[in-house]
Order: sequence, then C-alpha cells, then structure tokens
Amino acid sequence: MAVDTSSSASPAATAGWPSLPLLPPIVKTSRVIGPLMARACAPQPCLSPMGLATSKVAQVWHLLGHTPLATASAPALNGLRLGLIWLHRALVLAAMVAAPFMGTGVIGGLVWAGFAVLVARWLTGRAGFRFCLIDNWVLLFFATAAVSAMFSSYMATSMVGLIKLLTFLAAYLNARVLVADEAEVPRWPFKWLWLLSLLIIALGTFEAVVGLWQYQHRVQPLATWQDPELNPELQLIRVFGTLKPANPNLLAGYMIHCLGLGVGVSLMAWLTRQWGWAVLGTGASGLMAVALVLTGSRGAYLALAAMGGLTFLWVGHLLWH
Repeated sequence: MAVDTSSSASPAATAGWPSLPLLPPIVKTSRVIGPLMARACAPQPCLSPMGLATSKVAQVWHLLGHTPLATASAPALNGLRLGLIWLHRALVLAAMVAAPFMGTGVIGGLVWAGFAVLVARWLTGRAGFRFCLIDNWVLLFFATAAVSAMFSSYMATSMVGLIKLLTFLAAYLNARVLVADEAEVPRWPFKWLWLLSLLIIALGTFEAVVGLWQYQHRVQPLATWQDPELNPELQLIRVFGTLKPANPNLLAGYMIHCLGLGVGVSLMAWLTRQWGWAVLGTGASGLMAVALVLTGSRGAYLALAAMGGLTFLWVGHLLWH
C-alpha cells in the first residue's frame, strides 16, 4: 500500500533547516568532495610509523591523480600526456649521457628538469608507482638527512648539502617512474629499460678504456692539493676517467654501478643462451673490473667484494632451482 507523505512536514523543515530546493547544490558538492575526503580519512590498519607515513604519502599521490586536469578526457590532453612521457624519457637519457662528461651543474639541471616534467605528469594523472621496500628505505634516509640539517649548528651550509641530497632524490624518482612506466606506456620495438641498461654499460666501458689509457700513459691526477711526499699512496697511478672533478674515488663509485649492471646483464644473457650479448657483456664487465681496481679506492674494493658475494649467491640460487 502506498503512503502519502506530501502533507507531512519533516522535523528538519519545522526546525528551520534548509528546504529541499536548496539541497541539490549541497549534494553536488558532496559528490565531488566526499570521495576525496573518504580517501584521505579512511581508517587505516595498525601500521608501523614508517608504514603509516608511507600510506599517507600514497594517499596524497593518489589524490594528485584526481585533479580536474587529470580527470579531463580531451584528445589534446592525451597528446600532452604522451608528449610529457617522451620528454621525461629524453631528459633522463640526456642526464645519463652527460654524467661522465659534464659538470655537476649541468647534470643537476637536467635532473631537475626531468623532475619538473614528472610533476606535470602527476598533475595529468599519468605517473606513479606502488611503494616497495626500497622506496621506504630511500624515504627514511632522506627524512633522516632533512632532520639532521634542520638541527645543524651551521644551517646555511647544511641546507646546501640538503639541496644536493634532494637532487639525488629527484634522480631516484625519475628512474623509479621510468621503471614503473615500462609496462604501462607505449614503447619502441625494444624495451626502454634494456636500452638504458646498454647505454649505462657502454658509458662504463668507455670510462674503463679511458682509465686503462691513463694508467698506460701514467697520467697524473689534477688533485694539486695533495703532496706525494706526505702520502706514499699517491705514488701509485690512480685512474680517474673523464668525470668532473677528476677524482679516482668518483670514478670508482661510478664504475661500481656500471659493473654491477654489466654483470647482471651478462649472467642473464648466459642463462638465456644469448651468446652474442653474453660475450659482449662479459668483456665489458672485465674491462670495468680492471679499471675499478686501478682507481685504488678501498671503498670500491669493499663494494666489489660484497657484489661478488651476492652474485655468487644469486647464481647458486638460479642454478639450484
């Protein structure tokens, strides 16, 4: 049986609340703000302080993808998104190529230009990644550095160092989103990450060849502030490559990353029976290992030993299974 409610007044109307004709604008507003507030204020499970902070950052990240610009569906916006993707890739590629040859100012400028494009991609809703364990440790490291700089007795100097660390964080985010894009955006006939891996190995091999040439011709480093008579270690020929400033420790730090990638690519090529890539990767890794030893960097020696142990365990695991 139908019930006639047209003659009954609601308690809200009798109490002086807004009448029904005034409610549609409120309902429309709530439909827009409600989901955003629900995402920001949803109850969270019991997490550790680091996990809770990560979840809040992820919520803000998700909200950035629901801006009016991100929710637009115009074809021009799709073209803009694709253009930003390739511009971001080009800037990351330029920073990698410039790293062995240009100064820190040029490299930092390319990194921050790539990060600016990355922010534009976030605003269009076409960039992001799921947080993993490595991301948590990276954020914890930079949070610790920020707290240390804020409580430093030399605030101005500490802020300069913090800006440099933020440049490293921007470079990490550029690379992290690039990895996340591998399965989500249009690519060339070959995989983009494979291209970057080959580029890094090629640059490391080039630096290794330059280092071997410096050792063969006994090129002296440009560190004129060091006195060989006070430090017998400086009697050794320590190669430094083309990195600026000319410092063997910088070349060692650069070479250890290139060598790790070269060893990984070589092992995967051997295991998948791609003999051409396996031979090239093994030869490049051998050159980089020799150049790394010639830098005379003890920290690099420790990193090389750790990398060798982890590689042995990884290969043993692959062969066992």
